[in-house]
Amino acid sequence: METGTIIIGIAIFILIFIPLVLAQTKRKNEEKVILNKLLKTAKDKWCTIEQYDIWNQSAIGIDSTNKTLFFIEAPTKEAVQINLNTIKQCRIVNASRVLENEDIEPMAVRKLELSFIKTHPEDEIRILFFDANISLQVDEELKLIKKWHIIIAKTL
Repeated sequence: METGTIIIGIAIFILIFIPLVLAQTKRKNEEKVILNKLLKTAKDKWCTIEQYDIWNQSAIGIDSTNKTLFFIEAPTKEAVQINLNTIKQCRIVNASRVLENEDIEPMAVRKLELSFIKTHPEDEIRILFFDANISLQVDEELKLIKKWHIIIAKTL
């Protein structure tokens, strides 16, 4: 009787534990791939990433010496390079919508972007941190966009 209970307990533990470990390993491997792409993109442009962040299959990094920002966008995995010497201003674009009958949180974030304005405003560059059509809820993106806005403002 006791042996059967122990075996069932171990089986349940394994059924719960193994998927968690596999999911964590998969996430870490995806982060490594994204980081390697970010570092390779910078290296190809003779830059060195001094500071970076990875989230939701996106990555951002900066070479303060060369004043160059690198970004890997989540859906496309496309690398974007921004020469900060050509940027006049950086600002946070927070597209939100008002929720009716919501007492706790009346605003829902639809999109978070960093907007880079060059000398000519029509040459604006935007990098996406969060899109409600892709991800269901804002997690660390709000903190990250504020952090990177400050880092970029100091570099400008």
